[in-house]
Amino acid sequence: WASRPDLRQRVGALLQRSAPPAGLYVRDMIFLHRKLYSVSSGEVAVRLGVTLLADKRYDRLSRGETQRVDLFMALAHEPRLIFLDEPFTGLDARYADVASELLAERGDRTVVMSCHRAAELTLATRITWIAAGGVKADATPDSLRRRLLHDCRMRIRFPDATAARLFFDQSRGVAGVEVSIDSEVLSLSGREDALEGMRHALNGQPVTALEFGQTTLTDVLHLCAQEDTSKELAHAE
Repeated sequence: WASRPDLRQRVGALLQRSAPPAGLYVRDMIFLHRKLYSVSSGEVAVRLGVTLLADKRYDRLSRGETQRVDLFMALAHEPRLIFLDEPFTGLDARYADVASELLAERGDRTVVMSCHRAAELTLATRITWIAAGGVKADATPDSLRRRLLHDCRMRIRFPDATAARLFFDQSRGVAGVEVSIDSEVLSLSGREDALEGMRHALNGQPVTALEFGQTTLTDVLHLCAQEDTSKELAHAE
């Protein structure tokens, strides 16, 4: 790092937390970036609103403002290899959109992100699910979604747990459908035609709410989080 500034120029990183010396103003951070990398994009600074923060102390910024400055530090020198730890954390909708645009515009760069939001995953060309210290799945976003959750999902709420249990028992043997139950709510996933058949089978059933649609990356995140949480609880027990 110290002896190869040419390599430093090619790498950008956003850590979960940065800790520059206390008392620095944002204008000092902009100056520091220019001295470190010799290239510092004014466009990136403007689009992330960093120039508007120039007269504020870094250690007194809000969480979202800190994230904008840290993103500037990671991206403004146009690195070829970029590491980002949850890049949208703390950003409001406006700056989350700006961050998405900046990353999408860098399609010829390699960006490695730790993601916990669907908005971040939509930017990915490949997703790796890491759990328990190893790789649990690795594929393109659409392939991973289909592998883990199939094409479509359906969520049915019944008026009581007894009605839900009856339909759950009917659903378990249907080919191409996976079903789970939580009190009066059934969650099904599978091929679209199979779920359409299950929806028709609901005619005359006492249903209070029904959701039907294609599985999404939000569903993928929910599944991963559920499995990881279940393992943590089992380990604690």
